[in-house]
Amino acid sequence: MIRCPHCGETWPEKMRFCGLCGTPLATLKAEEERKIATVMFVDVVGFTRLSEQLDVEEVEAFLDRFFAAVDRTVQAEGGVVNKMMGDAALVLFGAPKALEHHALHALRAAVRLREWARAEGVGLHFGLHTGEVLITLMGSGQARDFTVLGDTVNVAQRIQSLSGANEIFLSEITYRLVEDHVRGKFVGEVKVKNRTEPVRIFRVDGLVESVRPVWRWQLPFVGREREQTHLREVLQRPRVMVVVSGPAGVGKTRLVAEVLKDRPVRILRATPSREAAFLGPSGEEVFLAWLEATPEGVVWLEDFQWADSPSLTRLERVLLRLADRPLHLVVTTRPEGEELVRRLESTLTFLGVDVARINLKPLAPDAVERLLEEAELSPAERETILAHSGGIPLFVEVWLQAAREGQGMLPTRVESVFAHQVDRLPREEKDMLKRLSVLGTSFPREDLELVDVSPDAPALENLVVRGFLVREGEGFRFRHPLLRDVVWHSLLQRTRRELHGKVLTRLRGRGGRPESLAVHAFHAGAWDQTILHGVLGARALLNRGEPRRALELLQYVRRALENSPDPMRERECTLLEARALYGLGDREGAWKRVETLLADGDLPSALRERAALLGAELLGLFGKVDEGLALLDRHVPPVPRAPDQVILTRAALLVEGGRIEEGRALLEDLWRSEDQEEGVWEEVAVELARVYAIAADPEGLETLVRQVLAEERSIRAQAYLLHWLAFARRMEGKVEEALNLHARALELAREHGIRESWPLFLLEYARTLRRAGRVKEAEEYLRRVIRMEAQDPKVALKARMELGAVLIYSQHRVEEGIHWWQETLEEARKTDPFTELALLHNLGVASFYVLGDLSKADTYLSACLHHPFIGEDVTIRHVTRIFLSVVRTLQGHTAAVPEDSMIWLEGVPSVVAHTTVSWVLGRELSHALSFPSPLTESTWERLLQELISQRQVRLLRLALWKALQSDNLPSSFLKGVYIRIVTASGLPDVYRKDIPFKVQRDPDRKSSTTTV
Repeated sequence: MIRCPHCGETWPEKMRFCGLCGTPLATLKAEEERKIATVMFVDVVGFTRLSEQLDVEEVEAFLDRFFAAVDRTVQAEGGVVNKMMGDAALVLFGAPKALEHHALHALRAAVRLREWARAEGVGLHFGLHTGEVLITLMGSGQARDFTVLGDTVNVAQRIQSLSGANEIFLSEITYRLVEDHVRGKFVGEVKVKNRTEPVRIFRVDGLVESVRPVWRWQLPFVGREREQTHLREVLQRPRVMVVVSGPAGVGKTRLVAEVLKDRPVRILRATPSREAAFLGPSGEEVFLAWLEATPEGVVWLEDFQWADSPSLTRLERVLLRLADRPLHLVVTTRPEGEELVRRLESTLTFLGVDVARINLKPLAPDAVERLLEEAELSPAERETILAHSGGIPLFVEVWLQAAREGQGMLPTRVESVFAHQVDRLPREEKDMLKRLSVLGTSFPREDLELVDVSPDAPALENLVVRGFLVREGEGFRFRHPLLRDVVWHSLLQRTRRELHGKVLTRLRGRGGRPESLAVHAFHAGAWDQTILHGVLGARALLNRGEPRRALELLQYVRRALENSPDPMRERECTLLEARALYGLGDREGAWKRVETLLADGDLPSALRERAALLGAELLGLFGKVDEGLALLDRHVPPVPRAPDQVILTRAALLVEGGRIEEGRALLEDLWRSEDQEEGVWEEVAVELARVYAIAADPEGLETLVRQVLAEERSIRAQAYLLHWLAFARRMEGKVEEALNLHARALELAREHGIRESWPLFLLEYARTLRRAGRVKEAEEYLRRVIRMEAQDPKVALKARMELGAVLIYSQHRVEEGIHWWQETLEEARKTDPFTELALLHNLGVASFYVLGDLSKADTYLSACLHHPFIGEDVTIRHVTRIFLSVVRTLQGHTAAVPEDSMIWLEGVPSVVAHTTVSWVLGRELSHALSFPSPLTESTWERLLQELISQRQVRLLRLALWKALQSDNLPSSFLKGVYIRIVTASGLPDVYRKDIPFKVQRDPDRKSSTTTV
């Protein structure tokens, strides 16, 4: 329907004049729209020479045949001829009406025109390119005309000018969209005017036609186990039709292909072009013959939503002739094909055929994460795909490819899917959808007025019914994030500015959030407001624990600053970027920005203090605790005159540096203070709980937890304190209580959206599960944390390290665990030196303890001791020195355990060190006795002395059993070992008699039998 600009009455589009007042309706304002389309240029080879050789009437007749062939072929493939220029034609596929597979339809049209040219004995040049175009529609109804502009048109014409007679040249982007359907080769690169990068050109030699195509999926098949089993079971029935339905890209084809890969299949595929027949008149008998000859075969009707009525009638005739024969029919369709499915279902029900349905939903978020497990993506790219794919596997795949190829715009295949659906809407609904796209992917009901949409508008309800919008609470959201992006990108830039400017004005009037104001201001071209609201919004997002959104918002601020420079705001933007990067785990990026700020001589003191505060935290994480404290001393007031946040940072640095009591004292003073700064209470509670847990002070921790739970001031603080209490309980050996506390902390974090805590909480929960013997669950949770790497890379690295331990020690998957650790070590070298240090230590211990490889253990432990951060971690330093001493002793070297390490271990609580002298010199050394290399009597003597001094009776007995299996120890020595063990064990005198030892050795089996 179109509205009369004079009286406002609406009329069908075919009317040229208003039926009420007579105003011409064709004079309506031109409509303009941005589209992704494939442009084809085609012209006749040597037309000038041909014109010289032929009579003018013959030339005219040839051009009539040429243009008729172009028009007929293009229309059959769903395209539109825009211009006929002498001996050339400009053709569009995907504009002005969107076409889902526009590149493939353009290619098919080109191939058919080439066949026509060869039959005519002439040559044609072809050039095809895909990209964005601007479409201007004039007039109304049947009288509508359009023009097309854009760089895409120029590139297509340039490519066409390079092709030879009957050669079809494609740009790379077009070739990638059709490469599964063509035989072609790379031709070369060409410079195009006004383009910095050359265009890569491919030549098409022919189409690949196959009854059963070979699909090439990049991603694994996940998340469809139940549907796959159901489809297999249903196809065991003798006569059945299975309808697999779901939105575009949800995985219908992949599911069916996986199930049918080992069965004979006949595929009939419908297409949305004018020639949509999937079963033509000539194919009816051939199809029937195949069915009769292949009773176990499966007929697959793919893309059934495009089926045409004549083909469906022919199909029904074939099925009626198979009344009592086996029949296995699979139909894949989108929701819009439901009417056609019901027609076919009615026929088959009449014939007594069973009908089953499988409705595919988008994949769950954890399944999408599994799809991306092997992909080499940055955290930002991974987050983008997870946020925008909406659980649609096709969108994951094409977005992944776009990320690999560095595409800045929406992936073309994704845009085409949605654009085709949007273009089928009535004009009023399409216009409303465009205005709503300005509000974002989701929006509350009250925001409808911002874009002049009434909540009671019939068009709004129609968009919900058609599935473009979904009701969500008191508001709406677009069915898919990419649908919103496609609709928004179709708006002209000037239209976007107008709409965003209107929304900005109205939002300011009612006090909208600064982050929303900043985005609308940017798209409206209001640079000063973008900067102001962007900085305020980034602060708010960082305070809410959303660093990624803050960093995205600051990108708008950066681009606005390019148009409206403001040195002070630029410095503040740099500091906020540093905070956001720090929150995302990119410490190097954060430190570079802090360094830039601290080197600025004109930096105001307030900003300098904030930059120094963040810099000190970063230095502490880098293991440079003394430098961090010095930085605070240079740039911020000393304690006690310093702000609370500075004292909190200083305390955290002291704890990181092993000066736990000093840090604890500062935190306790802050906790008892009656005039705390706003926002500090929560951070002090969380940090103090961590210190109590590390220092093995259960009483202090319990008191703190009771106070925080009683005050009910902060859910976040409650969650973190329960988490640290669980940590402490685990260290005390109270595993079940720890699990309950972990569960409570996780529940709070989930219910209240404390996102930054999720990786840490899940990691410690997994560690406790492992301690409880629930190893499979621990592995599952650790892998979940690893998949959340984009949120907290540091915790993900720890989870990788923990997973290696689970695989090695709990599941005896030693090679897999060692390999996992080695890969994690490479990643830690780039991002987290502390984790690198811990991994070197763990690899050394695993080589010693699990593999019995003393040489490899020596290599890793030596590298650990030479690591630049070894001095910052007293636990790893001392334990590594002990292990290295043991390893070298077993290798026959003299390497006593350093005395200071022994003294240190005696005084460190097990909750901190996770080890004791007994553990190191008992369990580990006794295990080492089973190594293949023989030990000398002197080595045995020293090891026994260590075990006896620690009164490790059980391990002494184990050592004796190991010794009795040795080949090089005389009976007299073994007898002495036995007597010393009995004495150390405090056994009765009867066991101390002079009992003879007799050792019998089998030279072939290299074993011994000892009787006492």
